[in-house]
Amino acid sequence: MNEITLEHIYQKLEELVELQNIKPEKHESESTNELNTALAKAQSQYPPIYLNRNDKYLNSAYTDLDNILRLIRPILGENGISFTQRTLVPDSGKTFLQTQIWHSSGQWMDTVERFKPAMNNLDAYHSEMSELRKSQITGLLGITICNDMFDDNGYDASETQRKIDAEPTNEDFTYKPKRESFETISKDQATQIERELAFIPGFKARLLIKLHLRSLADIPKTQYEAVLETVRNNKEAVLNKR
Repeated sequence: MNEITLEHIYQKLEELVELQNIKPEKHESESTNELNTALAKAQSQYPPIYLNRNDKYLNSAYTDLDNILRLIRPILGENGISFTQRTLVPDSGKTFLQTQIWHSSGQWMDTVERFKPAMNNLDAYHSEMSELRKSQITGLLGITICNDMFDDNGYDASETQRKIDAEPTNEDFTYKPKRESFETISKDQATQIERELAFIPGFKARLLIKLHLRSLADIPKTQYEAVLETVRNNKEAVLNKR
């Protein structure tokens, strides 16, 4: 039977406590009726949003934030909706991104999420911020992307279950519950991967999506070597092109 380590539990508890400490008591105005009405109307007017770029490292298509906003900004404006995004830094020193959507009536709602760049440099900062901004905006405004390879109606999870007793392959790093324990990589191992990722702007977020994980700290220990090798190979490809 799989076991969850105390270290893993403590990590999750720490994240929950941090979020509780910095989030405002309320995440929406006293009333949201006008905002809800305007948002429902705007959502009915969204045009199809297609993938417009290709990730050369993971060989997968995606849409960037600019592509999304160019298409929906006029619709939001017509319905009296705008949004703001800002970073919050509580006493703990940790950084959080807050996204708020506003209605011309003054009504609002927001979401807050921890912001954790791979390294303390501008490339890593802007890459992580861009991905988190896009995630929060699409979630709050109810935006979907056409032909999004990661919106698979649960297929990947069900396929993993059907193949749960199959032999491991080198095709992907998907977490296989019966092949791996809940034991995750160490803090030093996560730091090592983050150092390598600092040379590949934008790669971390899409790697986590490929792994179906929320953070590098959640990588199963059995996948450490394979993930590190992939990251280093892509890092080398980037450096060779500079």
